Amino acid sequence: MIEEPDAIPFASSSSFSETIRASGGIPGAFSPIPLTVNGVTSSYVDGGVTNNTPIGQAIDAGADDITILYVDPPDTRGRLATDNLAEILLGCFSMMQQRILDLDLQTAMRVNDAVGANATDTATKRIVKVRTFRPKLPLSVGIIDFDKQTLINDAFNMGVADARAGAPYQA
Repeated sequence: MIEEPDAIPFASSSSFSETIRASGGIPGAFSPIPLTVNGVTSSYVDGGVTNNTPIGQAIDAGADDITILYVDPPDTRGRLATDNLAEILLGCFSMMQQRILDLDLQTAMRVNDAVGANATDTATKRIVKVRTFRPKLPLSVGIIDFDKQTLINDAFNMGVADARAGAPYQA
């Protein structure tokens, strides 16, 4: 279900575009966006700063089927480009986000295992289906290349081909 801007508690029709801008505001690349929520104005940036893939929050909100779309192949973890400070910072940020995702996935899988084994402390828990999709190769577009439509098209087409080529990991 897609909610109308007025139905979203933190956004009015007049601030919806600013809310969307803030949701993609990568610190260091974009200025924080001031938004007024419940009468208080604060600066907002991309929610990925705290958790790029909020699996726990989705489960707590009632999700029982979660799909995660990675933008990096599995063999690139831990590699940092060191040509300049910006690349080092982006690499560090990426590694932090990956670690948060790994821990959230591990927790979800442990809960699934416990519920499946009828563990005594799982009365309020349920099994959650988790699917992940990952590209086989690095994408041809980076976060600062969103003005290059050809690269975006190439990355999209590669993702479609990778998704069609094999079944996703399922837990």
